[in-house]
Amino acid sequence: MVAAFEWIAGAHPMSVRIFLSTVSDEFRLYRDQLRADLTRHNTEVKVQEDFKDYGGVTLDKLDLYIKACDAVVHLASAT
Repeated sequence: MVAAFEWIAGAHPMSVRIFLSTVSDEFRLYRDQLRADLTRHNTEVKVQEDFKDYGGVTLDKLDLYIKACDAVVHLASAT
């Protein structure tokens, strides 16, 4: 069995894109740890702060990136 993040015989490694979202700074430490754990040579993990506004609209940049993501992880609190 070949895992999603491993090489497939005769093919290039899969490229995986993940967006990590949090509702507040209370989860920043968890988000940063999860980002470090998930990042690999073939896995790109981004957070909102990676989309600085250089004259464009940040939400538009986020929308385009998220549409192309393989996964979106959102951390929220029940309280």
